[in-house]
Amino acid sequence: MGAEKSGTRGKPVPIARLEFIELKAETEINSGELRAPAGDFPGRCIDLRYLVVRAGREVAIVWYNTFPPDHYLVLYKLFVAAKFRRRGIGSALIQHAEALARARGYNRILVHAQPLSDDITEKQLIGWYEKRGFKCTDPERETYVKNISPAAPAQC
Repeated sequence: MGAEKSGTRGKPVPIARLEFIELKAETEINSGELRAPAGDFPGRCIDLRYLVVRAGREVAIVWYNTFPPDHYLVLYKLFVAAKFRRRGIGSALIQHAEALARARGYNRILVHAQPLSDDITEKQLIGWYEKRGFKCTDPERETYVKNISPAAPAQC
């Protein structure tokens, strides 16, 4: 069975085509490639982790830290399995982060741009986040913030 591709390279996959399964234990992940970046279990009470499934196949993991809403939602880890990259899944996960942040009362999403794969450079990853509206707020710490509210200032 061949992997599905979106109509245009990098065009976001509709979020409705993705299933988000909240992770409670590492053993819930069948893909060895996704298990390592999923992190240690059990997590902290501020951790919110999802296994992302498309058409019955494990395609990604996404991990958030949920600090108090007057701060920001931290997109702690976003990892798409290699064979599913460049199909818009990562962009759809950013849309999911925005929807989750708004639903929980956040005005900003923060990310530390650190590659989780040897085949993606830090420069490539930073460019990817910048194309999706993230702005550098601390180059030394590689901190990037995306405002999801027009009234919110770009601060950490």
